[in-house]
Amino acid sequence: MKSSLLKVLRCPADHGELTLNQASERNAEIERGALTCVSCSQGYPISGFIPRFVPESNYADSFAFQRMKHARLQMDKFNGTTIQRDTILHRTRWSAEFLNGQTLLECGCGAGPDTQVLLDLGAHVTSVDISGGVDFCRDNNYPNERLNLIQASIMNLPLAPESYDIVYCHRVIQHTPDPAAAFREMVRYVKPGGTVFMHSYRKNFRTMLQWKYWLRPFTTRMDQQKLHGLITTAAPFLQAVTAVLDRNKLTRQINYHLIPFYNYRRAFPMFSKEQLREYGIHDTFDALAPAYDIPNSRKTVERWLKEAGFTEYWFHPTEGPVTVVAKKPGR
Repeated sequence: MKSSLLKVLRCPADHGELTLNQASERNAEIERGALTCVSCSQGYPISGFIPRFVPESNYADSFAFQRMKHARLQMDKFNGTTIQRDTILHRTRWSAEFLNGQTLLECGCGAGPDTQVLLDLGAHVTSVDISGGVDFCRDNNYPNERLNLIQASIMNLPLAPESYDIVYCHRVIQHTPDPAAAFREMVRYVKPGGTVFMHSYRKNFRTMLQWKYWLRPFTTRMDQQKLHGLITTAAPFLQAVTAVLDRNKLTRQINYHLIPFYNYRRAFPMFSKEQLREYGIHDTFDALAPAYDIPNSRKTVERWLKEAGFTEYWFHPTEGPVTVVAKKPGR
């Protein structure tokens, strides 16, 4: 971590200020050390350049396992595409210049595919993730003078309120144990007049009939390695079946509701059969393994915004996920 991060770091127990002890540096970064709360004396380690505020094992362990297996899969700079960049700019409707020079809190970074894009677009990024996937984000994006990483829960962020120009949460909030509470926590950290971007899986009658929701009561109880192995073994067959059924609108509904495998043949025509298979394994595991998958309707998200005092917000006009950009009222 950069020493400048200490200015905004706070104890998650009582939000007291933190002092740095026993620090060792490498390449102008604090690689190891300890943080101590000045008010409650609680201590937190820094290891591998990352301050750690949560236990090593937690409800997001499936994501750490997933990042280990597919650490570079979604990274534009490694797969030679602009998929993540294009998705971010489409869903936020930001110009390519919007982020330049702005401070941004990324709530849930995983292995860092979005982190790379946010940095490339000029933001000063603090990326937070509860899982050990944050280490893969470091490996994929370090060194970078505009990036800090924190292992912490977005349900209880170890930061000073109103510290960031932008709070950004993409593909994450539905995987928390209480999305409404996570939203209330996250928006505390955007400055008055600042911007919030949030994405959630959509909850409606059709999405709740997708194959993952009737399989998850079983798959979330499975050993992660066994589940990943089962998906990997079945992938060649499921990839072939879904490719055939994907050829017309009617049979696509069979894929959506009954066949537990994501096939992005039409979405990513630039990928080889092997690349599409890895994407399918990754996203199928991502659907079946996480401890929590709590989708939300647009109406629910709009209620959260109003309860938090937001009056200016824009939902993306899509029947896919619920995505919203909101401006926090200024003082």
